[in-house]
Amino acid sequence: MLRSLVGSEMCIRDRINEVDLHTMVSYDTFHFDDLLQVNAVNLDQLTETYSNTFYGDYMIKWPEYQEIVRHPCGLVMGYVLGKVEGEKQNWHGHVSAVTVAPQFRRIGLGETLMNRLEQTSEIIHNAYFVDLFVRKSNKVAENMYNRLGYTVYRLSLIHISEPTRLLSISYAVFCLKKKK
Repeated sequence: MLRSLVGSEMCIRDRINEVDLHTMVSYDTFHFDDLLQVNAVNLDQLTETYSNTFYGDYMIKWPEYQEIVRHPCGLVMGYVLGKVEGEKQNWHGHVSAVTVAPQFRRIGLGETLMNRLEQTSEIIHNAYFVDLFVRKSNKVAENMYNRLGYTVYRLSLIHISEPTRLLSISYAVFCLKKKK
């Protein structure tokens, strides 16, 4: 395993400037066995991570929303997790996670993953809008969602219980209206 990771990193360093990443990358359905390959993406302070049960639940219930993007060398570059929820005029797509590995940020992959999730929401589910939560401390993400046309719908204080502490984290709820 270590050897393949080192080989992949070497491949990235050698070829990252040689390929047009938007035409060479592959977008695939995010499967449970892909969880073994996303550590490089998840080990970052800006990335929300979840239990294997959470990922598995999404993969089973909403497989059309779970997508992973790979470099031509096979290295995971990023992924998106989403779902559809609500009823009537509140029927909408929800982004639970979108993340890109640090070495692949600022080249448009997050925007592409978001656009693909929005298309899934609109075309497959006839959703009225897409929403997501962003930590107020994550200004990079807030700026990206603003550029994509999302606006803050409301602020929310979420309480998270961990074995050693209780956290209260301020989130902005972003919303992109698609239909009237």
